[in-house]
Amino acid sequence: LKVFPIAGSFGLAQIFAMKALRFYDPGSLKVIAQVNVPLTALLSWLLLNRRYSAKQWLAVGLLGITAMAFLQVRMLFFQMQSASHKEDVYVYESGRMSE
Repeated sequence: LKVFPIAGSFGLAQIFAMKALRFYDPGSLKVIAQVNVPLTALLSWLLLNRRYSAKQWLAVGLLGITAMAFLQVRMLFFQMQSASHKEDVYVYESGRMSE
């Protein structure tokens, strides 16, 4: 009964992850799912009084930071790809052909 809030939160997270597949590609969602590990550590520390060593907190923090950094790079890649596509559409619609 003590872990019910955590289990309920992760159950809702799985439902929302399935709904998110409509809007995001699976690769991005897989990286976003890595946030579960830091969230689990934080909730178990807050709700269950679980103790973690400094090395464990460092590992959890690094996992969160690298997941966020990967998502930032991925978003920049898709923005550049989108801008390139818009330029191609403009060139096509204006009748100019570029090599």
